Amino acid sequence: MEASPLKKLEQLEFSLDSVTDLSSSPPASPSSPAVATFSCVDGVTELRFLQSDSTHCFTFDLASAQLFKLGTVQFICVSDDNSEERSFSKGVNIKFGSEKDSKEFCDSFEEWRKDALVPGSSIVSASNSKFDEKIEASSAKMYFHYYGQLLHQQNMLQDYVRTGTYYAAVMENRSDFAGRVVVDVGAGSGILSMFAAQAGAKHVYAVEASEMAEYARKLIAGNPLFADRITVIKGKVEDIELPEKADVLISEPMGTLLVNERMLESYVIARDRFMSPNGKMFPTAGRIHMAPFSDEFLFIEMANKALFWQQQNYYGVDLTPLFGSAHQGYFSQPVVDAFDPRLLVSPPTFHTIDFTQMKEEDFYEIDIPLKFTSSVCTRVHGLACWFDVLFDGSTVQRWLTTAPGAPTTHWYQIRCVLAQPIYVMAGQEITGRLHLVAHSAQSYTIDLTLSGPAYSSYPVVDAFDPRLLVSPPTFHTIDFTQMKEEDFYEIDIPLKFTSSVCTRVHGLACWFDVLFDGSTVQRWLTTAPGAPTTHWYQIRCVLAQPIYVMAGQEITGRLHLVAHSAQSYTIDLTLSAKMWGPGASQGGILQSSTGKFDLKEPYYRMSQPQAYPAAQEPPLPPQPQLNPQDIQIQSDDFEEELLQKPAQNASTQL
Repeated sequence: MEASPLKKLEQLEFSLDSVTDLSSSPPASPSSPAVATFSCVDGVTELRFLQSDSTHCFTFDLASAQLFKLGTVQFICVSDDNSEERSFSKGVNIKFGSEKDSKEFCDSFEEWRKDALVPGSSIVSASNSKFDEKIEASSAKMYFHYYGQLLHQQNMLQDYVRTGTYYAAVMENRSDFAGRVVVDVGAGSGILSMFAAQAGAKHVYAVEASEMAEYARKLIAGNPLFADRITVIKGKVEDIELPEKADVLISEPMGTLLVNERMLESYVIARDRFMSPNGKMFPTAGRIHMAPFSDEFLFIEMANKALFWQQQNYYGVDLTPLFGSAHQGYFSQPVVDAFDPRLLVSPPTFHTIDFTQMKEEDFYEIDIPLKFTSSVCTRVHGLACWFDVLFDGSTVQRWLTTAPGAPTTHWYQIRCVLAQPIYVMAGQEITGRLHLVAHSAQSYTIDLTLSGPAYSSYPVVDAFDPRLLVSPPTFHTIDFTQMKEEDFYEIDIPLKFTSSVCTRVHGLACWFDVLFDGSTVQRWLTTAPGAPTTHWYQIRCVLAQPIYVMAGQEITGRLHLVAHSAQSYTIDLTLSAKMWGPGASQGGILQSSTGKFDLKEPYYRMSQPQAYPAAQEPPLPPQPQLNPQDIQIQSDDFEEELLQKPAQNASTQL
């Protein structure tokens, strides 16, 4: 007759490398080898650990026992006292000699639990991991591989702003750590766990899902002052279990723009699963700071990348069908770098995320309304963002900031660049929306909209410095002795210039002169820039989308004037930059821009001409950063033609 499953398992013994009693204070050192056996006495299933060098035996009722996996060969077995507070009456740390032995033991544990009709499994399993349900496997694999390398851990450790601020926040608030149980979420190398141990933590559970967990064990074992108070657990906080509640959570869950990599979700999951009701979180809260910026050089750099696809005869192939996609692709990538805070065109605003209150689901979609007041007249090229986090200790509050102008961190700052900049004057309002939607690749899709005053559809009448011109002027003659009335109804003027400088062309400047062809003396009356100013001034038609030219590059276009019944003209302007350099002989247009203007009511910009250098200066040598005034080489003199019209919009998705 075949024996029952319990009788079969009753004969098995499992050899252990060591058994350590968790109830002793301080924890006892690992014991000598031991043996684990299962038994069934009077219907009660038991698990016993018998040490080979003593008669002491640890006995657990399998009806209330739970097994927590700390590593491939290390477990904690505890006995639940079934109270509402879910505390544990006793526990041991067990270690096997091989992964094969540990697996056989786990299988037997599950079998005994099942045959004893105890509902549920007490061994932590990642088969239904919440993390795996929302994150792509390929993204998670790459993510944990990246953080499992010492090279990248070194990069973070050498960020002395980051590491030093964490150290100061812990040491200045020793009272929050001394004698407390601490959980380090995403421990990495274990550096924060050792900071907590230095501050007097009773015990630290360092949870790390990547292969860095093995390096952390090695590093902690090499620091014997901390080793007996730090337990490294390899696994995700969504999956693992801990034998006790934590008084303090410490973590470094911040990514670019604070939320990138989606580790903040794991941080709040650990809070809900492991932290006691009055526990502390280090960090406690974070803020995303935002401000519009103006950076002509960055904008030109990104726009120029797509010009390759404007070639109409690239070895006989027209590349222009892909220009739009390439242009959009370059501007859909946020720029991560360190920039000069003087590029900001308004004071920043911020959005606060309280880690003690946020739910995991709150991170799935973050919507931030934007409202700024411009401090300068300029072109807004996008939105600059950075973050800071607060360590709200009982003794000292300390901030870790990644702001521009502050010491640089490995997070730097991030800028979302608009494909279509907007124009603003000092004091004008800029509104918009920053919308973040989490996706399964452990990051976010960014939808950014910025709105400012509409760009004027009227020409600008003012006096400007002739050194703003980028080419010698051309002219169109009207002979009053020959013109018919009907010839004034529509005037069409072809345009052709050769640029003298490398710059951005913002539009077309116009003026006039008239000839008094006397029999004795010919005299001209001119309204040219640089000549004595008249009440006519000059007129400029400013394009909403400037074009880029190199020195020697040809600019073509058309100025078309159509008379209307309001005793004025509608102006249609087109300017185009032709192919330049080796491909110029192939012809073709690299970039075009058009504008329509009403001459009836021009914007009379009566401010005095601004001071300009005595001579056209060469481009400045490379500098670490530039302020907004440095950037406005060609634009300062035409910015104020902006009128309070219905808002212009610029948006991008990154």
